[in-house]
Amino acid sequence: MSGHALFSPSSAERFMTCPASVKRSEGIPDTPSKYATEGTNAHDHAKEVLLNRAGLDLETFPGLGQYVDFCTDLMSSAKVMGGQFWVEERVYLSDELHGTPDFVAMVGDKLHIVDLKYGYEAVPAKENKQLMYYAAAAMKTYGLFPTAISLTIVQPRLPNFPISTWICEQDNLVRFMDALTTSITIAKSDNAPAKIGDHCKYCKAVPVCAERKAEVKKLFELECKMELIEVDIIVTGKQIGRAHV
Repeated sequence: MSGHALFSPSSAERFMTCPASVKRSEGIPDTPSKYATEGTNAHDHAKEVLLNRAGLDLETFPGLGQYVDFCTDLMSSAKVMGGQFWVEERVYLSDELHGTPDFVAMVGDKLHIVDLKYGYEAVPAKENKQLMYYAAAAMKTYGLFPTAISLTIVQPRLPNFPISTWICEQDNLVRFMDALTTSITIAKSDNAPAKIGDHCKYCKAVPVCAERKAEVKKLFELECKMELIEVDIIVTGKQIGRAHV
């Protein structure tokens, strides 16, 4: 099994919030931005450094050393404690539920999921659906039974707090899996509900989304009303001024 899953970990936040986005996005081609391409190149370079000991190119990928160092420390700990680690290897919950985490390590009885995000927008690790998805899939794929699960997002381009870590309790993961299953069932239905929000930012279905268009229209009409009110206030003010001359 290869390729991008319809219900991929990276889109979990979107389809779990807006189940309608799944069917609406089908057939719409991906158009990666230059920023997405830059992120892909950073991931590819980090993989080469971690697996093949390639030289780290900090001139092209500034800050990437933070991610490499974080993963290298876990690799060393895994080797010392008889654990294992995996770099960008696909993990599965089922044939249609799979994805490729950046880095996975089993150190002692703790499972580590590490995700590199090379953009400038802060993404917290706490209750991150993408990373919880990876954790569940890694446990199933590799037959792991951790007593602790650590989810970490490394964002080397953020000026403050570039590394975010959250310890995911087992009951958090169970609740997430229940919600994931329910969301997928709803998304496959003919009348899956749509919901607009921050998750719309990278949704391919935005151009054909009726709810999004309605929201934009509503905001445009509101802005027009505010401008008319502002003009009315200015005109009224001038009229009052002339009346007192």
